[in-house]
Amino acid sequence: MKPEIYQALSQLNSSFVQIVESLKALHGQGIVTGDYVHEHDVRLSETCAVMNVHIIAKLSSREIEKPRSFWENARQI
Repeated sequence: MKPEIYQALSQLNSSFVQIVESLKALHGQGIVTGDYVHEHDVRLSETCAVMNVHIIAKLSSREIEKPRSFWENARQI
């Protein structure tokens, strides 16, 4: 995996964690309830997981396609 892709995926995942941490801080200040934090933690975790599955599936299909493309090109030579 290219470093740029790894970095972007890492930042994406970190952003979800930061949102939840910010909600927890707001809960600590009495701005939002614990239930609100929990509800959004679950939603954000699910969204993050769905995005990761989609991205990893795309990356996997690219990696599978690379050797196939290489061998198809090699046969033509």
